[in-house]
Amino acid sequence: NGTGGTGSSAVGASAAAGGGGALMQILVGLGVVFLVLVPVLKLVVAGVAALFIAGGLEGKDGDEETGEDAVTKLLLRLTGEPPDAIDDKRLKVTRLNDELAAMKAAVVEQSDGEAAGEALRNAARRERLLSAWQVTLDALRLTKEQRRNVDEAVASYSRREVERAAEHREVRGEWLRCLARNSTLEGFW
Repeated sequence: NGTGGTGSSAVGASAAAGGGGALMQILVGLGVVFLVLVPVLKLVVAGVAALFIAGGLEGKDGDEETGEDAVTKLLLRLTGEPPDAIDDKRLKVTRLNDELAAMKAAVVEQSDGEAAGEALRNAARRERLLSAWQVTLDALRLTKEQRRNVDEAVASYSRREVERAAEHREVRGEWLRCLARNSTLEGFW
């Protein structure tokens, strides 16, 4: 009898240890679920939500975006790419007149040299600035006296800016010559 009681308590202890192992397996399984499957599920839900939101926003602009583009954008965003860099290509706006002026300048540059191409580019910039300036002045509805004052102020500013730029080139050239002399003298030391 005494050995039977001891034997039954040993069986009970081994059964309890086996139950602890099963509990440990359940806990490990739950840990794997929470550590692996839940983040993957979160990623899938976030991706679907991002595709839905991106599709809704793109549909408002009237631009059709393919699923491939949306997936690429989503993957770039998930890898840490900033949103500005992702949409940079889409947000680049080029004006047809600027493209035309650039092509004309490139053709002139090939045929007449770099200086002629640069002169054509500067003329196009000047023309664009003047047309925008005229539209701005017309929108202000200035009197003739006010318009004359504005024109005088702009002319005065332009003269001073040309003088400043010439002075800057002169000072910079002198500074570069001084640097060249100093570097030559340093070679002798």
